[in-house]
Amino acid sequence: MEKGKEVKEVSDVETEKLEISDEEKSTEDKTEKESEMLSAQRSREVMLGRIGKELIEEHNKELDKAIQHCHTVIG
Repeated sequence: MEKGKEVKEVSDVETEKLEISDEEKSTEDKTEKESEMLSAQRSREVMLGRIGKELIEEHNKELDKAIQHCHTVIG
């Protein structure tokens, strides 16, 4: 009877190790997904920053042209 109890205890320990391993894998998966999401978010922010900068530059060029045109008409 004592050997059966010992086998059950060893089995319980192995099951617990497997559960911990599954939890660690799940945590690693979550961490990897979060890292990928943060990387994608940073890429989007950089892209949006570039687009915003380009739009501002284009707008400023149009304003400069309009100002030059006004100076030409007035002058």
